[in-house]
Amino acid sequence: MGGMVQASCFFADDRLWLGTWKNVNLMLWRGHVTPQHLDKMRDYYANLSKVTPKWHALSIISSDRLPKIGPTERERIRELSVMSLPHLLSMAQVVEGTGRWAAAVRALLLGVNTMSKAPSSVFSLEQAACEWMAKRGLEDPHGLAEAVAETRREWAKVQPAA
Repeated sequence: MGGMVQASCFFADDRLWLGTWKNVNLMLWRGHVTPQHLDKMRDYYANLSKVTPKWHALSIISSDRLPKIGPTERERIRELSVMSLPHLLSMAQVVEGTGRWAAAVRALLLGVNTMSKAPSSVFSLEQAACEWMAKRGLEDPHGLAEAVAETRREWAKVQPAA
């Protein structure tokens, strides 16, 4: 792991870690979506698009309950989708966990993704998401998986899960 490139953090609190690894927009979620988090994502996308005109996106959701998404959050998510679409090479969403909750969230995301024009897919395993992204131009899926694991370790040290 000596040559591993670490992810760069743009924002982190106890629910969201947001940053980049090479040309990958990396989002780790472990709590409810808030308008403030979505505002941070908007700022991040604006900055990212200036330095990286095309990117992959990996979103990992680690929670045991369905995030609360009200009308304000839905509108901001729609705005973020429109904002990011011209820049997306691929978008992989990982919903960790088993059982009804995880299956329901995966189904919901799959339905939303089907309606969007983004090259996207939903997974239960991070490794499958990285492999799928590699088929869409991600150069180092193993390196991304290592960067995510390191990010999780570092995030847990500074922001333990609530």
